[in-house]
Amino acid sequence: MIEDEIKKRAKSYTPEWRYDATNPDIGAAVAKVFAKMMERSGKKLSMLPVKNRIAFLNSLGADLLPAVCAEGYVVFGLVNQEVEGTEVPAGTRIIAYDEDEEDGQVVFETLDPVYATPARMSDLYYANDRLDVIYSLFDTQTGFEATRLFPKSGENLQAHELYISHDILLALTREAEITVEFPLDGSRIEAAYSTETGWEPFAGVVSDGRKLILRKEGSRPAICAGEVHGQTAHWLRFTLPRMQADEDIVSSYPTMSVSAPSVEPDVVYGSDAEQPVHRFLPFGERLDEYSEVYFGSEERFSKRGARTVFSFRVDFIQIPLDTDDQDTINWEWIMERSEFRPVEEYDVSIASVIWEYFNGYGWTTLKTEEDATRVFSYREDKKGSFVSISFQCPQDIAEVMVGGIETYYIRARIRKVNNLYKLRGQYIIPVMENVGIRFNYETPLPAQQVQCFNNVSWKSFRQERDGVIRPYEQMRQKDAALYIGFEASPVGYPIQVYLEIANEADRRMQLLSWEYWNGSDWMRMHPVDGTSHFSRSGFITLTIRPGIKAATLFGKERYWLKVTDTAGVYETEYVDCPILNRIFINAVRVRQINRREQEYFRMEAYQKGTAFTLLAGNIQSEEVFVEETGQLSERERRKLLEEHRILEESDGADGKRIWVKWQPVDDFYGSGARDRHYVMHRRQGRLQFGDGWRGRIPAASVRQNIFIRYSTGGGKIGNRSIGDLEQVERSIGFINSVTNPAVTTGGSDEETLQEAIFRFTGKLRHQNRAVSERDYVMMAYRASRDVLQARAFGGIDENGQPSPGHVTLVILDRAYPEGQYNFGKLKNRVLDYFRDRINPVILGSGHFTVTGPELVEMSVYAEIVAQEHADVFSIRRNVADRIERFLRPREGSEEAGWQIGSLPSQPQLVNVVMGVEGIRHIRHLAMVFSYYGSQQRIDIQQMRRRAFVLPVSGNHEIIVTMS
Repeated sequence: MIEDEIKKRAKSYTPEWRYDATNPDIGAAVAKVFAKMMERSGKKLSMLPVKNRIAFLNSLGADLLPAVCAEGYVVFGLVNQEVEGTEVPAGTRIIAYDEDEEDGQVVFETLDPVYATPARMSDLYYANDRLDVIYSLFDTQTGFEATRLFPKSGENLQAHELYISHDILLALTREAEITVEFPLDGSRIEAAYSTETGWEPFAGVVSDGRKLILRKEGSRPAICAGEVHGQTAHWLRFTLPRMQADEDIVSSYPTMSVSAPSVEPDVVYGSDAEQPVHRFLPFGERLDEYSEVYFGSEERFSKRGARTVFSFRVDFIQIPLDTDDQDTINWEWIMERSEFRPVEEYDVSIASVIWEYFNGYGWTTLKTEEDATRVFSYREDKKGSFVSISFQCPQDIAEVMVGGIETYYIRARIRKVNNLYKLRGQYIIPVMENVGIRFNYETPLPAQQVQCFNNVSWKSFRQERDGVIRPYEQMRQKDAALYIGFEASPVGYPIQVYLEIANEADRRMQLLSWEYWNGSDWMRMHPVDGTSHFSRSGFITLTIRPGIKAATLFGKERYWLKVTDTAGVYETEYVDCPILNRIFINAVRVRQINRREQEYFRMEAYQKGTAFTLLAGNIQSEEVFVEETGQLSERERRKLLEEHRILEESDGADGKRIWVKWQPVDDFYGSGARDRHYVMHRRQGRLQFGDGWRGRIPAASVRQNIFIRYSTGGGKIGNRSIGDLEQVERSIGFINSVTNPAVTTGGSDEETLQEAIFRFTGKLRHQNRAVSERDYVMMAYRASRDVLQARAFGGIDENGQPSPGHVTLVILDRAYPEGQYNFGKLKNRVLDYFRDRINPVILGSGHFTVTGPELVEMSVYAEIVAQEHADVFSIRRNVADRIERFLRPREGSEEAGWQIGSLPSQPQLVNVVMGVEGIRHIRHLAMVFSYYGSQQRIDIQQMRRRAFVLPVSGNHEIIVTMS
């Protein structure tokens, strides 16, 4: 400093001066004054080039840019889905509360009208008949997650299954053969049956093209009742394979029959006791009329209508009659020989039996062959023979309790016994062995229930109403499509849906068709697609007519919209399908603007360059009207009416005041004497008119003859976090909520002097034509103030690969990383700006691309030893702050910060950390790099070779100890 130099030299030249800070002498005081004046003069001199530069730029009409308004979108919510929709007009004010603002509020306005429908999107499916796939992309139960539209893989919900039930025929526990008359190819299907634990496949399936023969092995689980689509029954399931487009299965109602080999009965009950089924005396050791034996079988005797064969081996044994009765003998001392008669013996045997079954009310006769009544009648040739009884299982057979066991029974009851009352002889007792029961159906029976599962939907069939069955169906959709389901009817206009696309790309040629279901057919829609066929995040405005009807698709009754890939582009492997990050209905764009009260002015005299100052600055939009009552020719008036620039208002007594809307220009250099032009100095809020030579001068008036409608706003205060916009200024219909599900971005404060100099000097250099890499960078900042950093790469394509003649402009959004999903808007603004400012050959050949940097998240782990115990907490805090600042990206013309294409090194990080006061040494320091938004670590050496990398701060762990 100058004062320090004077003090140093004064010791040699003026030793008598006393440099005492509290009591300086006259010499020291003069030296202090001189030093201050010289410092100020030096500063002014050093600023002279900047001052001259500013004066030069002012002479060229340079000006500071006003604040820029933040933009975003909000979503309206209604009370419930039963209320009517509500129209929300454009200009509706939404409020975010902020204590730093003067009135505590930041005001946003909706930019478009929107119809807030109570309908909510509840389902999103992808279906492709050619691939025979259906994927569920979203439903209200699982919640919404980022999903790939038109995906090439996923959990396929598509299945083609035929279910057939019959509670009588299919109640099988043992070996059986089931025949289903239905035209299915057994070599291509999978057949299974319901069990207690799930589905069991059949051991084998044989088909002759008209019927299927299914064999159930006795060792496999029993066929039990299971639930299919809410119906509990004994089920067969046939899983059909994917078929060709020209294949079709059409059949009449399916029928089935069952046959089963001979098995023992479940229970034999006779002589008031349960008998062993392998060998037993059916009527006990004594014969008596009306004695009975019961044969029970749950499976065999429940098959109503089946031809049932009851067979067994019959044998006979003799049991002497046990009686104490003696023939009376007349004993005398002397008897004649004739009085001695021989004792005669008799065979007591079964003459006939009757076969019966229980019909639910009582026991009734079972219709069998005639000789069935004599199966237990004794003949010598019957001993050891096999006997069969055949009968048709009665339709009214019912279960009954016998001996404590309830099941289906038939019984044999002795109707007549030979020699029942004889006293001498023996019982001829039948013995039964190898008892077996088999059955088969001579006539197939129709299935009791038929269910088909296709397209994630069930369809039930009944014999009495459905003559034709198609077990294999698809969506009948030629091309792959997305199906969007709403629980309530989304009728109204304009319904706006906001789609947040994660992987923005040019998909303009991948055309999509929108349709809705009207009850009988799909009707074409023509939405206003702000996403350009899912190329970028944006709004889709739908016009859905009242003709939309509910339909059951994918097992759900919904109001369906369909989005079809008409060209089949997304079925090819190389096409990148759009990733839908989030979707919102009842969404609308908002901007942070404040509509001001209308202001009036009066042109007091016909004066050149007259200017009027508004009550507020940072003008965002305006309309300027000048009264020209009686000054317009009829021709002029008609032309202005066609251009909608005439405003008429009543002036009392049937008089009218004619107001003409004037047009804004940047300057008057191109204006003529008759042109209705004005210049708005937006930052200052100053309205200026021409001088009569360049731009017309409004006529002088004794009353206010100029009025302006305008809105103000802008600034970083409009960059609000998620959920900040929470209040509608006035109540509208049934709307009960509003929120911003994403950050609002793009808000910038008034341009600083340094930024203006940087921008305008760049404009002088490139003259609005991009030639060098530096030109591209400077023009990127000019294209949008949302560009925080830009860098151009010549000879490199958008993938970072060498490509001669290619120019890639990499830009960093000022709202990164929170506003990364709004990058598409910034990219489009930059592309539009360059469209007329670069070589048409580069633009037309597609060799100019705009992309964002490849964000690399850097996390630091540090173990630091402090010098003093009191410094531990401050060191941890200061190190974290320095790392955050160290990883800050470069902004515009600044020299500090990281530039696109570079990553930090270990020595640089060590220097940053060691710059914190109080550190003794660093024990350990590590950097971990990963892709932004994921935990996937990456090889830093490989990443350094990538052209578009940019570091961002991650999660840091700072450990500070004393040793």
